[in-house]
Amino acid sequence: MSPVRPPEGARTGARRRDSCVTSPQAARAPTIVCVDDDTLVLRSLREQIQRGLGRACAIELAGSGEEALALLDELAAEGAEVPLLISDQIMPGLHGAQFLAKAHQRYPDVLKVMLTGQADAEAVGQAVNQADLYRILSKPWQEHDLLLTVREALRRVEQERTLKRYLADLELSHREMQASMQLLIATMDA
Repeated sequence: MSPVRPPEGARTGARRRDSCVTSPQAARAPTIVCVDDDTLVLRSLREQIQRGLGRACAIELAGSGEEALALLDELAAEGAEVPLLISDQIMPGLHGAQFLAKAHQRYPDVLKVMLTGQADAEAVGQAVNQADLYRILSKPWQEHDLLLTVREALRRVEQERTLKRYLADLELSHREMQASMQLLIATMDA
């Protein structure tokens, strides 16, 4: 997956750094962004993902959809890879479905997971249709389900990256073969 790219004219703002990676490889580790207005939920997400993935990722936390959009823009400006967003649905200001739809418009390759304990069917439908929702997790979630979702999302992103690389190699080989055929034909005609 390519790094997220900031939309034209994007402003970046301050953010909370809650990285689970402190080594020099941190700059290359994928970043998972978690969004919830409840700091206890954010801490739980961070701790459970850290416990399940160790230092395989960085985790950034945002307390609102607006803060998360600014965070995504900042991460994009830094060239960070963000394969996954995990967002609550019910938040003051920008609700989860609205945030995820805006995030999808800016960063369509990022997988999106909605946490919900009481979202109505319309909000979930909006998120599925407008944000290309990857998964929905109910609150309270089971740690096993959260980790399975995160691991599968990261695996899917890696598979898509590998597929793109193979496709690019195949296209290059095809162009080289066409050039060789043209050279052979030109040689035979001479």
